[in-house]
Amino acid sequence: MGYAAAPAAGLRLRRRRTGRLQDGPEEGGLRGRRPADRDGRGGSRSGGGGAAAEGAAKKQAADALFSGGEPQAAASAYTALLEAMPPSTAVGHAALCNRSACYLALKQWDACAADCEEALGATRETTAPRAKVKLHLRRAEARLALGLRELAIADTREAERIAPHGDTASEAQVEAMRAKIEQAKLPGSKVAGLKSPYAPKVSAEPTKAPLHETQAAAQAAAVEVAAETAGVKPAVQWTVAGEAPGRNLTVEIVLPGVAKISQVNLEMTDQMIHIHGAGFALDQELPFAVDSAAAAAKFSSKAATLRVKAAEVTA
Repeated sequence: MGYAAAPAAGLRLRRRRTGRLQDGPEEGGLRGRRPADRDGRGGSRSGGGGAAAEGAAKKQAADALFSGGEPQAAASAYTALLEAMPPSTAVGHAALCNRSACYLALKQWDACAADCEEALGATRETTAPRAKVKLHLRRAEARLALGLRELAIADTREAERIAPHGDTASEAQVEAMRAKIEQAKLPGSKVAGLKSPYAPKVSAEPTKAPLHETQAAAQAAAVEVAAETAGVKPAVQWTVAGEAPGRNLTVEIVLPGVAKISQVNLEMTDQMIHIHGAGFALDQELPFAVDSAAAAAKFSSKAATLRVKAAEVTA
């Protein structure tokens, strides 16, 4: 089984204009709009003459599949294209970006996050800032669906940081992602399959119940909340490489019985790492301050182990 990677940081929320997150075709309805990622000024240029022209034609065919509401077929077409045109080329990079949008539409969260990670690592000087904004917000949505709310916050902050000044479209996309993150933490909210365990059960017109039933309901609710909040502290091991002030920290957390990272909630700050869910509860102070915004978290379902890597904060 593979790993799913991500950085983590806190988020300072600001109120601005709200807007609907636009990401190529609408993620929910796949309305007939093609993926918007383009290299540089929107071109599909690549060296190689005939090979570049052939690659551009294949990409347009894949774009058409996506625009036609066939994300699975489009993802396969982009994959075939990437075998001939790697992400280091303009066409290959655009294909990788657009495949991540396909995976998001298919709710293949791990695959979407992995493609965004690779695409962000392969960005070129000519890559438009708006394309980078889309990648961060796309990965943020995938991470939120995986239960990695803090890491989704980090991507949203980075998208806001790199968004071109005065780009109202990017601002609206960032604000829409902020709204999704805020909604995910509200009692009873449901975002991409996530639901708060503390959702109050309130009827539209409350009726009076016998005292013994009220007490029984209160006790059941208390047990339910306790079951969600209580947990066993998992085994934690960390290793430190290098010397201060440039040390690198690797934290390994064993989570027996956990098959998917979405079964737990992971949050990380510069000083702490928190894991809750699936019967586990961890609030671990780190040995030194790290750059949580650049941290990478990977989960192995085969070993049921979460590995987090982060660099020391330097003055």
